[in-house]
Amino acid sequence: MKFEKDITVKNIKKIYDEIVKEFEKNDELIIDLTDVKRIDLSFAQLILAVGKKARELKKVIRVKGVSSELKLLFRLSGLKV
Repeated sequence: MKFEKDITVKNIKKIYDEIVKEFEKNDELIIDLTDVKRIDLSFAQLILAVGKKARELKKVIRVKGVSSELKLLFRLSGLKV
């Protein structure tokens, strides 16, 4: 799954729905953030929740294309990237 621009609370529901659909079809989910410029806490929380659910279902989630700015935001949110 490739995302672009900003991921914020304004579009988090749509992103959540897309992730759920992908998880229903696949055992592995790769989230590509190469073109993402900004995230907010809602996306970090979503990734935490999806990661927990993935472990419960024995599925894998991977995040790639994380810029240094996004890595800092993830770390501040308690995520290891």
